[in-house]
Amino acid sequence: MLHRDVVGREQAQAHRGNGTPSLLAMESVIRALRAALQANPDDIDVRLHLAQLLQEAGAHAEALAEYREVLHYQPAHPDAWLGGGA
Repeated sequence: MLHRDVVGREQAQAHRGNGTPSLLAMESVIRALRAALQANPDDIDVRLHLAQLLQEAGAHAEALAEYREVLHYQPAHPDAWLGGGA
């Protein structure tokens, strides 16, 4: 199974109900994204999604590190700059 399939399934489960993911569901998606990055560390889309979820979960230092890693691969990536890459 592709890592995107796993992440997609985790995201669908995280957003069931009122549309707001629970912290537990977010942690599950974050784990799936980290596993995907272990298999493919230069996947910018997965890394950016991880940064956004970390930021949403309040893990700002970790999110900033991921945004900066996106900028390492793509220095002009607008979402990474807007998300906190400096």
